[in-house]
Amino acid sequence: MNHKLFYTIYIIGIISTIVGALFKIMHKPDADFFIEVGLLLTAIYTVIALYEIFNSKNILQNEKLMWLVGFIFVNAITGLMYFLQGRKRILRK
Repeated sequence: MNHKLFYTIYIIGIISTIVGALFKIMHKPDADFFIEVGLLLTAIYTVIALYEIFNSKNILQNEKLMWLVGFIFVNAITGLMYFLQGRKRILRK
């Protein structure tokens, strides 16, 4: 997948979720929309990332399992780690 598109999905998802949470705190009417868009984009990012991880031949099975558990239980932190440094190492040729 195109790197810029992949990163754009992640950034827009995080920003939309944060804006939705702030709108929810301020009781604005469109808060639910922003939260739903953010969660949808985060889910798309997670599915694409896990697909890349499990199709990679550069990492061992136990590391693939570690990424899976990380994305399931602490999605935001694991997504940020994958975004900043994990993807380059996993997709290298």
